[in-house]
Amino acid sequence: MKRFVIILLLVCVVFFSLVYVDYFNTKTNNTYPKLSLKSENDDAVIYTAVLYRVWYCKTNKKYMIGSYSEDSICPKNYEYTNDTYTNTNGISISKRDLQLLTNDGIYTSEMIENMNSKKQVDDAVHVAYDYMKNVYKVVNETESNKIIIFPEFKEKDGRYEWVYEEDENSYYCLSSDEKMYAKYDNVECGKFVPFKMDSKWCQAYQNSTLVYEDHIEDLCGE
Repeated sequence: MKRFVIILLLVCVVFFSLVYVDYFNTKTNNTYPKLSLKSENDDAVIYTAVLYRVWYCKTNKKYMIGSYSEDSICPKNYEYTNDTYTNTNGISISKRDLQLLTNDGIYTSEMIENMNSKKQVDDAVHVAYDYMKNVYKVVNETESNKIIIFPEFKEKDGRYEWVYEEDENSYYCLSSDEKMYAKYDNVECGKFVPFKMDSKWCQAYQNSTLVYEDHIEDLCGE
């Protein structure tokens, strides 16, 4: 009996270690979990893993990660006239702005259709752009700091998306608590500044899906 319990514990340890490694690889490399069940609908390929789900959106060719309770929402295939989309309320949104809002799931298709003024669109663009431009990528590590780069929103193959481009002038240092960053120059870090958003962003983000992000309110604290 004791031997059986020990073997069972070892199996559990190995299994959950594999689950963790699979989750880490999925989140870090923007891919699908290998330990999962696959299904598909018109908009997405859905991978149901242990404790979470990943869905691959066919429209923007991106993987999204979420809990079992979250809907696998993907941006719909919008039709543009002169690179402009008009929603059901008659509000015109440029192709660039619409893809900025929807590509990363910050605004759903339903939210887009409910926008009824240019100000709502402008506020949403401000929220999506300022949030995503701070989603850094680690490219190197020193003894004391991680070296990171920030993305730029560019047109690529007819679609707008966030692109990470490495060069020596784009390097920044990330603080040990990962709450601040500084320009990296001549193997030294400059003055660290916190990841913080302005008051306009802090009011407007509450109308986006970012309200469900862990610790998002930290971006608006003192």
